[in-house]
Amino acid sequence: MTEEKTNAIILERNYARFNWVQQRALLAFEQRKFNQAVGWAYIAGFCAWRAHMGQFAHPGLEFMLHNIGADLKHPNRMSRPATYHRFSQRRWLHVLSSAFGIGGHTRLVQQWIRKDHGGAECHSVILTDQRNYSAPDWLKEVALATGGDFNVLPPSMSIFERACALRELAMNGADIIVLHTNPNDPLPLLAFAQEGLPPIILMNHADHVFWFGATVADAVADLRPSAQVITRSRRLVENSQLLPIPLEVPALSNESKEMIRKRLGLPESATILLSIGSNYKYLPYGNLNFPETAVRILHENQSAVLVVIGTDKKNKDWLLASSNVGNRLVLAGQQTNIVDYYQASDIYLESFPLGSLTATLDAVLYGAPVIRAPQLVLDILGLDCYDGMNSNAESIEEYCSYVKSLINDSSKQEELLQLQRQSVASAHTGDGWRQQRDTLLNSLPEHHLLNFAHQNVPTNGFEQSDEVWAELQYLHEGKKILSRAYFDNPAYSACLKPSMLDRLQALTLLRRQYHPEFRTVMLKINKQLPRV
Repeated sequence: MTEEKTNAIILERNYARFNWVQQRALLAFEQRKFNQAVGWAYIAGFCAWRAHMGQFAHPGLEFMLHNIGADLKHPNRMSRPATYHRFSQRRWLHVLSSAFGIGGHTRLVQQWIRKDHGGAECHSVILTDQRNYSAPDWLKEVALATGGDFNVLPPSMSIFERACALRELAMNGADIIVLHTNPNDPLPLLAFAQEGLPPIILMNHADHVFWFGATVADAVADLRPSAQVITRSRRLVENSQLLPIPLEVPALSNESKEMIRKRLGLPESATILLSIGSNYKYLPYGNLNFPETAVRILHENQSAVLVVIGTDKKNKDWLLASSNVGNRLVLAGQQTNIVDYYQASDIYLESFPLGSLTATLDAVLYGAPVIRAPQLVLDILGLDCYDGMNSNAESIEEYCSYVKSLINDSSKQEELLQLQRQSVASAHTGDGWRQQRDTLLNSLPEHHLLNFAHQNVPTNGFEQSDEVWAELQYLHEGKKILSRAYFDNPAYSACLKPSMLDRLQALTLLRRQYHPEFRTVMLKINKQLPRV
């Protein structure tokens, strides 16, 4: 079977799975079983997020959730629009499903708030689905420092109680709402199904996957131009504005590069290459094999050492690569403090086939010029080009040749670094970033408006890029998406009727076996799905 045929079958299977679930959501809604409808919508969103099914938004499910949210009984229902302080002190409400200390979109929220620390802006944070995980203290501290609040909704609250609490907080304590929620989180669609609330910005921190929220957003903040293309063409969003990841120009250590290397156990006279990313970002795809390419680079450049952070030290691809070049490939694993590694490095190699956006941009600000990945599988999976950065090489040979030329030319490294640093800093830091934020604010309406203009637009036209992304996710996520979706969040599973829960909970993750009733349900679904 050809690769193209396999990709198409994976995409068809994903769409059939999603369609099976979303039909159950719509059927429950028609029967006015709103708890079940929300539970199925959560599962549908999880499936679409983790197993691309050819769409980046689903207006039909969003319209259903809006209708359910509009019926929520709330003691403080507003009779007039909220006041939006466009030119006076602003009260921001940042809404996250959950927050974790490892970075990602949680760090993005922290950096956003830090840019207004000491100013006239007040930032509050609410976590709507933190469950029993500890929220990072640094996020709470930065919000409180602006005079804002930090709220965590308790897991004991039902979904509808959370939606009412979120709506009340927005009505009484915010002038602007920013959503940083998980892609499959339906709560904002329930909570904000009412006009007259403060205007809502959706931060598109998951720009390469499906997400809920297109119809609830008065504006979408896209991190980069490649994301904006998808937002406008595939998510049916009219008001998309660019707002790059907020970053800080770091205060560099007075310690010399040689001393930092000595402390890290790295050779002082070598050319140190650095790359950062999780295992799945380096998973070989087609001829894009980062570990294999790393071996080639190190063989061709005997004075170079490559440090890789974030990967599993026991990963077979990396262990094989390490066995070929020995200690010149340093598998550093997870690191809580990577600043020293940035400052010890001479050149940063973007991870591929999937890039690590924030880690790559931080490398520039810390002083390591970036080499972009070769042959992007999809534009959205790699870094957009900044001044001083190379175009994506058309072949691995061309890529390795470029890496070698930069390793052997320290003056060129410095020249490119200065161009890259100025370009990145002007977009992501200081007044340059704030000007883009203000452009976003000026695009907002005076108060929140509901947008159902595109609810009936068909969105199931597949593109070749959909097939590629479906296969990549299949390689990363595996097959059992539906089973994982059922058990992902107890609060939404609880929305399903007890007889259905009995079958869903029959899958015990520890024993990894299906109860006969649940097996019957799964077999019925699988018969509808094409084989891969």
